Amino acid sequence: MTVAPVDRRVQSPGHLGVALLVAAPAWLVLDRRDAAAFGLLAMLAGVAPDAGLLLPLVHHHGVVHTFLAAVVAGVVLGPATAALVGRAPTRFRDRFAEGSPVRSRPRAFAGVAIAVGWASHVAADMLSAPDVAQPVEPFWPVVDGVVALDVVAVHAMTVNLGVLAAGLSVHAAALVATRE
Repeated sequence: MTVAPVDRRVQSPGHLGVALLVAAPAWLVLDRRDAAAFGLLAMLAGVAPDAGLLLPLVHHHGVVHTFLAAVVAGVVLGPATAALVGRAPTRFRDRFAEGSPVRSRPRAFAGVAIAVGWASHVAADMLSAPDVAQPVEPFWPVVDGVVALDVVAVHAMTVNLGVLAAGLSVHAAALVATRE
C-alpha cells in the first residue's frame, strides 16, 4: 500500500480542537485559571506527536502515536514543563491560587495535561482515513495491530476547522460561565 504525504496544514486545527474538547472537563473540577492552563497545555501537547514528521528516519505513526507514548510524555515532559513554569516571573505564578494544583503539584498537573493532550492526538488519528495517512497502532505494545475507525477524511478542512471552533467555543463558554 502506498501512503500519500499528509497535508499538516489541515490536520493541525483538528488536533488542537480535539485536545481542547478532551481537556474541557477540567473546567468542572478546577478553578478558571487552572482549567485554562490545563487546556493550553493539553492543546500544545495535542500537536506534539506530529513533530515526528520533521524526522525523516522515524515512522510517523509509530511509537509516538500510542497511548503508552502519551503516558511517557506526561511523565517526562510534566516535570520539565513544571521546571519552566517555576522559572517564570513571580507575577505569573502568583496569578494562581495558593492551593492551586499549578502551584502545589506542578509536575503532576503538567504531566496529566500533557498526557491528555497527547492521547487526544492519538484518538483523533484513529478516526482518520488509513487509506490516506499511515494507520496507527494506538494500543501497542498491549495490542499489536492497527485500530482505525475511518470516520473522517484527513484533509477535510471543514471538519478540522469545525472541531477547532467547537473546542474554542467550549472553553470560551466555560471561561464566561466561571467569571468571578
